[in-house]
Amino acid sequence: MAQRPDGSMFPFHPFPTPIRNADGDLVGAVNMLVDISDRKLAESNQRVFLDELNHRVKNNMTMLYALIRSAERDSHSTEARAVLGDAAQRVGAMAAAQQVLYTEHDRTGVYARDFVWAVCDSARQAFSKDVTLHIDVDARYLRNDTTMPLALILNELLTNAAKHGRDDSGRCEI
Repeated sequence: MAQRPDGSMFPFHPFPTPIRNADGDLVGAVNMLVDISDRKLAESNQRVFLDELNHRVKNNMTMLYALIRSAERDSHSTEARAVLGDAAQRVGAMAAAQQVLYTEHDRTGVYARDFVWAVCDSARQAFSKDVTLHIDVDARYLRNDTTMPLALILNELLTNAAKHGRDDSGRCEI
């Protein structure tokens, strides 16, 4: 921060430039301070916008999840209940991914461990007690653009393993 002659403060970015003579010796310097108030305001507005967007997306996913689960409970068709249950799991996986995305301080990505745990925990809620998940994830970093597709893929793999990967006793370990 720098102070103007009128006493007001402003954020700045320094641009120091050394001045050298023909022999390369330092003989002086010029330092320019560039006011970045507008950029800081834009960054603040962007954070507010992203927080509001996250809030709305979470609310809509929660509502969609509740509507799908309600339709599943009210349906008299076994086939419809199965389709609605699968849809609810997918929405739950996306909601879990969304939650992790916006609890991170860095808005460009998430830690794989936190992300996978959240998605698996969401999927686990739909499985019977005969399904056990063992989760081992490296502490890698995932870019945001990979998270939603990965959440859906992970949910699909877990669901298929839970449905079709049971042993003779009816248990499934994933």
